[in-house]
Amino acid sequence: MSGKLRQRRDIDQIETQIAAGPDLDKYDPVYGRTPLSTAVQKGELAPIELLLSSGAEIDARNRDGSTALHAAAFWGRAEAFALLLANQADITARDRSGETAIETLHANWGRTTIVTGLFGAPVEQDSLFEQRKAIIATLESSATGNDVVPTSFAATLAAEKARVDFEEETATLSILYIVIALFPVFHH
Repeated sequence: MSGKLRQRRDIDQIETQIAAGPDLDKYDPVYGRTPLSTAVQKGELAPIELLLSSGAEIDARNRDGSTALHAAAFWGRAEAFALLLANQADITARDRSGETAIETLHANWGRTTIVTGLFGAPVEQDSLFEQRKAIIATLESSATGNDVVPTSFAATLAAEKARVDFEEETATLSILYIVIALFPVFHH
């Protein structure tokens, strides 16, 4: 299915959901994501804008306590991240494990591969890390005199930039460790 057709279908589904009147901030029982986080994961801006303009809470929590901003960081959706920041998403919000969206940027490749596989939406390694770096660049430029990103995050950004670089360099090793760990299970 082409990107434009998929986006149109997503927008049609969102419009149907809005017309039906259900809570736009309620997470789905299967994946535990809000409609906004789902739209962010897909990376298309039009459905995100439609949800926000229709009253979806920008900081609504998914089942794991994360927000759409966490999803944008994890999935490497730089444009969606910037859009959420521009709409006053809370950069300091923490998920149930205590991580902010910024800290989600350094999720290792092994974890990322497993999670994206479970959602049936694998991502390309090089693209993901480039997008995560683009998010850091957006945050670095926002941290200079903008109220959206507190200046106290400057040290955190520097540390996360180094961690993302490290995760990118060791990504192949993390997959190798998973294969080695699972080999005995599948070898029999």
